[in-house]
Amino acid sequence: MAPPNAMPSPPVEQQPPIPWQSAPSAYAPPPVDPSPAARESPPAPPISDPETRRIWASLRSSALSRVGLMNTMHGRHAWAQRRRNPLCPYGFAFLYAMPVVGSTSDRPVFEVGAATRLDKAGEDVSYLPRLLYDLAQTARHYLDNGGLDPRQPPQMCNRVDERITAESTFIGLAVSSLDGPLGTWEQTMRRVEGEDRIPGRFYIQLMDPEETRIVVDRPTDPWERPLIQSTTPLHEAWRPLQSYSGDAPIWTGIAQLATLVHLGAQRITSARGAGS
Repeated sequence: MAPPNAMPSPPVEQQPPIPWQSAPSAYAPPPVDPSPAARESPPAPPISDPETRRIWASLRSSALSRVGLMNTMHGRHAWAQRRRNPLCPYGFAFLYAMPVVGSTSDRPVFEVGAATRLDKAGEDVSYLPRLLYDLAQTARHYLDNGGLDPRQPPQMCNRVDERITAESTFIGLAVSSLDGPLGTWEQTMRRVEGEDRIPGRFYIQLMDPEETRIVVDRPTDPWERPLIQSTTPLHEAWRPLQSYSGDAPIWTGIAQLATLVHLGAQRITSARGAGS
């Protein structure tokens, strides 16, 4: 049994850049036209049975853990390489559900793995909304020319968790950022004393019936509890996600890229079914 995917294609928003990043004043990411691929598989209706709710509640917690680990390691690697081979302050995780050992068809249990992408620092990857737009164009290219599957490096990622297989189900997209409310990555490098004091922020967009969005801010103090905001209730301590206009271009880019990957996953599943 695989988790159901029920996220419709989001509307395109045009908003100003986030306040702690710089970008050309006239910049607005062009919309990614979802047609004709988006028309080939209409979204499934929301599923609200108790078993589906149980599965997705577990997946949300597992996604928080997996992306939180990525964000922490992203900061440590970026700190270690800040003077030589510096890393981009933004990383990406394509999230997949994998059945855990002992899972049964009567009561399936999943954990979340990731196909991840970290780039070297550079001017072309210095502005997150533009980087998301560029990745969406890359995804569109693969989708229209033979197939899109982020689990196949070097399409969209440069590392894949070992337990992810061809049968794993795409469930969402996450962004790891070293920019955040406490300042940019450049400011953080000048302010903190070591890798254990690096704050971070990450965004998660899930393909569940609730279209869950989660933002987590990790503080400078590693013993302090992170601030978790979500549009859907979580097992962890959380607050309702506040709507910040500065985040709109980021969420637009995340949703567009996630929708394209979701379409690619549907095509792979359809092709596998046709060949069986």
